[in-house]
Amino acid sequence: MFAKQAIASASLVLVAGAADADPDATGGGTFQLGAGYSTDDKLMAIAAVDQPNLFHTGNELGMIFGISARRMYSDLHFMDPHLLGSDLSLSADLFSDRRLLPGFVRSSAGIGTTASAPLGPHLRAFVGYRLEQVTVDDKLDVLARGAPAPPPEAAGLISSLRAGLEYNTLDSRILPRRGTVIGASLEYAAPHLGSSIELATVRAWAGTHQPIGPFTLHLEGSVTSLASPSAIPLSERLFLDGSRDVRGFAPGAIGPVGGATFEAIGRASLEVPVYGGLSLEGFADHAELDTARGTSTGFGLIWRTPIGPLHVDLAFPLGDSHPALIFGIGGMF
Repeated sequence: MFAKQAIASASLVLVAGAADADPDATGGGTFQLGAGYSTDDKLMAIAAVDQPNLFHTGNELGMIFGISARRMYSDLHFMDPHLLGSDLSLSADLFSDRRLLPGFVRSSAGIGTTASAPLGPHLRAFVGYRLEQVTVDDKLDVLARGAPAPPPEAAGLISSLRAGLEYNTLDSRILPRRGTVIGASLEYAAPHLGSSIELATVRAWAGTHQPIGPFTLHLEGSVTSLASPSAIPLSERLFLDGSRDVRGFAPGAIGPVGGATFEAIGRASLEVPVYGGLSLEGFADHAELDTARGTSTGFGLIWRTPIGPLHVDLAFPLGDSHPALIFGIGGMF
């Protein structure tokens, strides 16, 4: 819910599961197990159970657990898609999250809730609240490598409100072929809400996927900015998320050692179908974190399979980095 806006993922995921033949008629649910490997996350596994029609009420209750070399998380999720018979939807999450970031481990646990309402065709407004306890574990000597001043390590208790708008006509959440998405949100944590820190987070994201003759043009981008009257804790700063952000770069390879307060990420690619669900793609990725920046170009193969889209990319980071081969199918987190 309140995670960083991710543009793409690279992973190999094999999924096995069971589902009721007609969940709407019988109130049945689904159960899934997955395992895989990705360039940045290494070995990973996921388990999920979901009841989309709890006690024949139309409400959804589900739980997901995932683990990899860089992350371990769990989320108990409840959603009422038609609160009091209206178009308003309300969701609630009880979550824990442990992530390996460059130089330290960010651990958190908390609750969150989001209410969403349609404002027109494909346009929705949302508001939310988050209460999260954040700690920093296994901290490495990140400041010895050149950070100008040591920021506080952990945020402690975060109590924040969030609001935003999103317009979405995408035909798929993962690797869409058609449609446009535009959105923006503002999240504000403050002591008068019970928070240990005061922090404003502004996010904006946009993407479009349009046919151009036999080609499909993919353009995606996101901007995140942090602001606070005091030093922003290390646990809340922005770090490059490896090939999810810029293909060919390792996690944290772009940006200040102690994390950034501004991040802009953009991707552009041109896809041409070859046969069936098989396509070729040429791409360019770019990221800026504060004053640091990095760009990669390359080409790849896309195969949309029944278990997820297969990606094989050869990326050429501009500068001193060597070419990188990135392989993945589907996405876990």
